[in-house]
Amino acid sequence: MAFTYACSDYPGMAPCLGRFTAETEVELWEHIELHALVAHGEDPHRVVGR
Repeated sequence: MAFTYACSDYPGMAPCLGRFTAETEVELWEHIELHALVAHGEDPHRVVGR
C-alpha cells in the first residue's frame, strides 16, 4: 500500500505543489520533513508552543 501526502490538502497550503508518494509511512515522513525545511523554511523537529 502506498502512502501519499499533498501540501495543498493542508489548510493554508493551497498554493504549494508539493506532493509525495512512498512505499512506507516512515519514508513518506522523511520526504515531508525535508520538503517542510527546504520549501517552507520550517523546522519539522521544532515543537510548537515550547
